[in-house]
Amino acid sequence: MTRPRGGFFSRLLRTITLSNMYAALGFAALSQCAALLMGLPLASHIFSFFFFQTLAIHLFRDFTLGRTVKFNAPDRQYFMEKYKKPLLVLGGLSFLIAGWGAFMEDGRLRVIMALMWFFACIYQFLPRPRGYADWNLPRLILRPSFLAVGWGAAMLWAAAPLDLLAARPAAAILSLGAVAGHVFVLSVMEDVRGAQGDQIFGRPSLPLFLDEPGTQRALTAFLALWLFWLVMGAASLLPPLLSLLMAVSGPLYGCILMKPLFRHPYGYMFEAAMYGQLILNLPWVFLYWALS
Repeated sequence: MTRPRGGFFSRLLRTITLSNMYAALGFAALSQCAALLMGLPLASHIFSFFFFQTLAIHLFRDFTLGRTVKFNAPDRQYFMEKYKKPLLVLGGLSFLIAGWGAFMEDGRLRVIMALMWFFACIYQFLPRPRGYADWNLPRLILRPSFLAVGWGAAMLWAAAPLDLLAARPAAAILSLGAVAGHVFVLSVMEDVRGAQGDQIFGRPSLPLFLDEPGTQRALTAFLALWLFWLVMGAASLLPPLLSLLMAVSGPLYGCILMKPLFRHPYGYMFEAAMYGQLILNLPWVFLYWALS
């Protein structure tokens, strides 16, 4: 691996992207969107909880990479090996800060944190099916769907107690779909980026099952459905301005990424662009808060 070139900005972007701070900021911003969609105020403790929790989980994922993921992301593997000790400290501190924040707040964040780590360990260490006989479409769709619904439900529950969600079930379902769409698209795009390594090691994934044209059609259909979902929410129970702004950072932004996704989706620059759909929600949150 050669020494990274470029000016200060490119080196800074590379560092915050490969250290997972970029993704953590995006998921923290998404957690605030979940609160605003339900008509609740911004909560700095939830923002910080999801930032440090996401950072700790993603670093945990990177330190327990399998051979397939190492093949798919050599730049990340090089970065992890070069800065192993600082990143271990960063991951440990992030875990402690997230735990301290969960302990200081109500019981919801404690349960959310425990469940997220439980499923993260299952997802990371559960043996994966091998061989083409285990490649079936429902099973391959279940993985990104599980991630999307899990993250969306965690953010909604962190923002609102269950009795409030039960009192407004339609708004909760619309908010869940608006938030979960981001995670579903990110998960499928990550599979597209890792398709070469998955094919070599026989690891099932949705892009390999559908092939490139099929994956493009499926993603396009999902982005259209997600856009319709957000517009429907804006016209009914969700805050119209925020829903339409999320349509820009979500399905419309995803359409822009479709072309480079299937041409050259490797390296930290595209990863930064890919997680940019989450980062773009941050100015939307402050804009909506300022205008409300």
